[in-house]
Amino acid sequence: PEGAYIYSSPKVQDLLGFAPGEILGKHLVDLTVTRERERTERIFRQLLKSRKPFSGFENNCQARDGRMVVIEKNGVPVFADDGELLGYRGIARDITERKSALEALKKSRDDLHESLEETVKSLALAAEKRDPYTAGHQARVDNLACAIARELGLPEKQVEGLHFAALLHDIGKISLPSEYLAKPARLSLQERAIIKCHTEVGYEILKNIHFPWPVADIVYQHHEHLDGSGYPQGLTDKDILLEAKILTVADVVEAMSSHRPYRPSLGLETALEEIRNGRGTLYHAESVDACLRLIEAKKVDLSAAVW
Repeated sequence: PEGAYIYSSPKVQDLLGFAPGEILGKHLVDLTVTRERERTERIFRQLLKSRKPFSGFENNCQARDGRMVVIEKNGVPVFADDGELLGYRGIARDITERKSALEALKKSRDDLHESLEETVKSLALAAEKRDPYTAGHQARVDNLACAIARELGLPEKQVEGLHFAALLHDIGKISLPSEYLAKPARLSLQERAIIKCHTEVGYEILKNIHFPWPVADIVYQHHEHLDGSGYPQGLTDKDILLEAKILTVADVVEAMSSHRPYRPSLGLETALEEIRNGRGTLYHAESVDACLRLIEAKKVDLSAAVW
């Protein structure tokens, strides 16, 4: 039958426990574990139809003693002089241990990522304990910032870094006097200067944590403006990280549309008018446009603060 073995190396006994003669006449699917036979048959038919070499084809086979063995196959087509496909000559190898090691590594990485996520959320919540009036602010900014980043087509890995920076962007407030954070009247110039220190404090807290993204720098820059009028460094467009530009837009929209101790919410429309007016001068134009599209299409919910 098509796809049946017509030769088998003696090495097959080491792989699956079958003598070479027992393999002859069998189809690849006959050696595959039952639950994967349909999928294997479909993929193998596609390979035969292509009449091209293949490599890295993996399937789970059942050995004579019942063990599951992960086999990787590489093959090249063999043609007759007239171009007729006679079959494939292939090599198979046992990659069970390698697959197990990779799965263990993935689980370890997933566990580490989950631990990082929980640690970052705990830090963010600690900052909000100092400023309960803005509880949920960082989570809402995270929600909007990541939506903007995806709307701009940023790679998911880059979005992930922005996610952590957004959750931690106000971590520096943990060191500020709580009476300033919750003051029901407008802050004096001196008090405002102290509040502005939160970006530098946040940077100092985060700079020695070895994130695979520039989280500390994003947090440091989230109050910078394209024209250099922001703080703390007065950076201009080319010196500001894209993630920080996105975070700035999300932060402004969420902050202006939320209540503060010294004022009621200014409303979402006022917040959107602010970023429209500052588009290209204060705020990153593409991020502003993406934010407006998302909100107009109701693709983000600024009231949501899911941890």
